[in-house]
Amino acid sequence: MVALLIALGGQALGRSGSARKPSDAPARPFPVDLITLDDDERGEPMLIFGVGATALAFGFAHDRLADLGRMLLTASARTTGLAN
Repeated sequence: MVALLIALGGQALGRSGSARKPSDAPARPFPVDLITLDDDERGEPMLIFGVGATALAFGFAHDRLADLGRMLLTASARTTGLAN
C-alpha cells in the first residue's frame, strides 16, 4: 500500500509542474478495482481501495484531504487527447 501511495504521489508531483523531482522508488502494481473517499461512523475521512474481494481503508486527518484529493486527481489526469 505504501508503494502505491509513493507511486501515485510521484506521478502527481511530476504532472503538477512542481520543481521537486518525484521519487524513483520501485513500486509493484496491483489490480485496484476501486478508489474512493468516504467517512467512518465517527465522521472521520477514510481513503478506501478495493482489490478483488478485499477492501483496504486508511484514515486521514481532515486537513490532509485537500492534498490527498489533488494528488488523486492529478495522478488520474489524462496527459494526451481530449479531457472533459
